Amino acid sequence: MLRQPKVIRNDLSIYDQVDPWWDEASPILDPLRRLAQPRMAYLSRFVDPVGQRLLDVGCGGGFLSTLAAQSGAFVTGIDSAPGAIQAAHDQAIRDSLDVDYRVGAAEVLPFEDEVFDLVVCTDVLVHVDDPKVVLTEMLRVLKPGGRLFFSCINKSFLARFVMITLAENLLRMVPRGTHDWKKFIKPKDLKKWLRQNGAKIDHKTGIGPIGWQRGIKFGQQPFTSVMYQGIATKIFRLEPGLDPSL
Repeated sequence: MLRQPKVIRNDLSIYDQVDPWWDEASPILDPLRRLAQPRMAYLSRFVDPVGQRLLDVGCGGGFLSTLAAQSGAFVTGIDSAPGAIQAAHDQAIRDSLDVDYRVGAAEVLPFEDEVFDLVVCTDVLVHVDDPKVVLTEMLRVLKPGGRLFFSCINKSFLARFVMITLAENLLRMVPRGTHDWKKFIKPKDLKKWLRQNGAKIDHKTGIGPIGWQRGIKFGQQPFTSVMYQGIATKIFRLEPGLDPSL
């Protein structure tokens, strides 16, 4: 009997390819493009992006960065995948948008303290080694009173079934191994980490499929048991050397 090859979890190689990012026929990346529109609509309910200096952490191919720039924000996008940054840069040229795209790590953001009005982070925290480090960095570069928009996957058995068993193993909408259930994050844990770094959640809601319109249509959902998104405000600055766990 042949043994099945072991699935490598949290395999992000698909995101380092250039061509599929803006290909509407891509069964893997096009749903992310479709997710960007309701995310931007939700964000705009709380923040007017016009004139805001916005940082998109883990920007990928630039789906949310593009919408933010088109809405009048001054956008900087950063991602660890060079292929994704190339795809984002190419799309910005096609759209005649001035977006500052950079290759870099979310754990060590190459920016001074408190320089951004708005930081967005979608589908990133469940893929990094230490989400608390990334949150600390994002809040470091965010101005006091600035807003953080986040989108995450809940650490629930339903999320494991939907995102891994269904999306990866059965429907093959996502390459096997893209997600690691151990890295999913409960909303209460994210709330605690934000509070430890001087921020509070103002609003949270679910997001997911709500219908079909020449592909999966995404929007807000009343439950957060699979995917959720929210807005947080930076209340105070964490002083250097202070242990955020205290």
